[in-house]
Amino acid sequence: MERGQQGWAAFNVNVAKRYHSTLPRLRVLLGLQPLTTTAYPLRVRGRGRREGTDTAAFIFCEGAALSVCPTRKMLRALLAVCLLLAAFSAAAHEFAFKDTHGQEQRLSNYRGKWVLVNFWAIWCSPCLEEIPDLISLHNAHKDTDLVVIGIALEYSSPKGVMEFAERHAISYPIVLGTHKMAAQVGEVNALPTTYLFDPAGKPVSHQEGAITRDSVEEYIHKK
Repeated sequence: MERGQQGWAAFNVNVAKRYHSTLPRLRVLLGLQPLTTTAYPLRVRGRGRREGTDTAAFIFCEGAALSVCPTRKMLRALLAVCLLLAAFSAAAHEFAFKDTHGQEQRLSNYRGKWVLVNFWAIWCSPCLEEIPDLISLHNAHKDTDLVVIGIALEYSSPKGVMEFAERHAISYPIVLGTHKMAAQVGEVNALPTTYLFDPAGKPVSHQEGAITRDSVEEYIHKK
C-alpha cells in the first residue's frame, strides 16, 4: 500500500497515539499470520493547535487493511471484531459429505475419535497400493478410536467408483467428491493426499503420497 493511496486525513493526535499503543494487543487477539503494522504520516488537526503531521498505524492481516479510527466507540467495535476473529480461528474444523450409501459423513459426528480423510482416484497407482492398509486400519479401529473416510476424485462415472469399492471390499465410507468439495478439508494438489484430524476435530497432519497402517498407528500412539 502506497502513502499516496491513503491521502491526507484529519485525526486527533492523542487518539491516534492511543490507537497505535493498542496494536500489540490486537496482534495477540487476532492470532493470525502474517500480521504487520505500518505507520503513515497523516495531517492532524486538533483543538487549540496548529495543523501539523503525526503518524497513525494500519493493520494488515491476510491481505486486508484496517485503517485507524479516531473514536473510542469505533475502537471498542474493532476490538470486539478481533475477539470474534480469534474465537473463529480457534474453532474446530468441520466438513460434511454424503457417502455412496447416502449417509452423512460429518467430522463433528466423530468427536472423540481420530478421523483420517483420504483423497484418491481409481486410476492412481499409489492410491490403490495403500487401500489394503486403509481397510485394515479402519477395521481395527472403527469401533474404538479411529475411522477412515475415502473421497474419490477425478472419476469418469460414479458407478465405476462404487463397483471398484465393492470389488476391493472397501469397508470404510466412500464419498464421490470434487476438488471444490475437497476444499472443506484442505488443499489437494496430488493423489493420494491424506488429512488426519484429532479426537477434538482439529487437523494435525497431512501427507501427499501413500501412507501405511503402521505409520498412522505410530503417529497417534505418540499423541
